[in-house]
Amino acid sequence: MPPRPDRPRVNRTAIRPSSRASGSGGARNGSPTAPAAGRPASSAERFLTDRTTLREPTAAAGETGPLRLRRQPKWIAAGILAVCLGGLGATFLYAEATTQNSVVVVNRAIARGEQIGVGDLGVVSVGSAPGVSTVSADRVHDLVGQHATTDLSARSLLTEGQIGTPALDAGRATIGLKLAAGRLPAAGLAPGAKVLLVEVLAPEYAGEPKAPVPGTLAGAPQPAADGLHTLVDVQVDPRTAQRVTELAATDRIALYLDAGR
Repeated sequence: MPPRPDRPRVNRTAIRPSSRASGSGGARNGSPTAPAAGRPASSAERFLTDRTTLREPTAAAGETGPLRLRRQPKWIAAGILAVCLGGLGATFLYAEATTQNSVVVVNRAIARGEQIGVGDLGVVSVGSAPGVSTVSADRVHDLVGQHATTDLSARSLLTEGQIGTPALDAGRATIGLKLAAGRLPAAGLAPGAKVLLVEVLAPEYAGEPKAPVPGTLAGAPQPAADGLHTLVDVQVDPRTAQRVTELAATDRIALYLDAGR
């Protein structure tokens, strides 16, 4: 049998199409390469596919590109205005906190009705005190010689109305007394204290002593200029004012504290 002619060998291996030959342009058009059929897409391929889908225009939806946020001029203006107002407020508060005012301060404790001396008041610098009617330092010399209308504590700031002319209680008469040592207590005579005024009888007087006159101390006692007497203002009933005045003019009066009133 004659020999059979050799047949040409055919390579049966399937030829896979190259991704570069793709009709969509492949990677040359910026699109990711589609995964091969039958093989699951990798994470990188899925990321590129999603990114391209979001950024590329879609003809069906009529998109032309990525969305852009629009600026709102009114909100920008409101923010600038808020910043400016905050800066002005901070400046005002700082100026209020650092402002120093010279005001009058009480150097020692002063009782109601007591006369103000030269060293009783001083000057101090303080910051702003809203709601407190302090007295300016340039008036400190005008207050000397006046009287305290209320009790003043040491190192306290003097306020308006605490020094002036003592108000006279309605229905009372005020009488000034000049008493020698031994005719009044040495201590405990504070403004408002209840006292009894008694007549100092002459040694030759043989009659019955008259009843004492009740009174109220109108101010703190002050030493007289001679250094031997004490000046005291008392308030009494107007019906007894004439008698007390006559006794004071003839130096025939004394007083003592009334513990029962």
